[in-house]
Amino acid sequence: MGCLAKAIGRIDSRMHDLATARGDIHAKGSFITDTAGLASNQSWPSAQKAARDFLLAQRSIKNGSKRKFNYTNAEIKTMVRIKESVRYKNDNQRLAAIAKEGIKAPRRTWFVEKLPVLAKERGLLE
Repeated sequence: MGCLAKAIGRIDSRMHDLATARGDIHAKGSFITDTAGLASNQSWPSAQKAARDFLLAQRSIKNGSKRKFNYTNAEIKTMVRIKESVRYKNDNQRLAAIAKEGIKAPRRTWFVEKLPVLAKERGLLE
């Protein structure tokens, strides 16, 4: 149901937009049903909560590229050691080795581009 709200704006204004759309649809004698089976004419509070969760998830996805990895110095040293090792033939093997060490493996781009910068910033690389 969240897709009936406008695409931009604060969550509150988007929820108001959704309520307005619901009112317009009900005035025409129809109702909204989402994939979870929530209907706007029977379970509006539950449907409204699901729509709010959907809109919040959209914001989280949009801001996902801004997330920070919280690795300890020991984990960064381990990742750098694995990255520089000739034992592994490609980045997929390196990332698998990092996961095997019990460290949440980053994405490949972060691993290749950001790891060396972060290690230098923390004084872990010469």
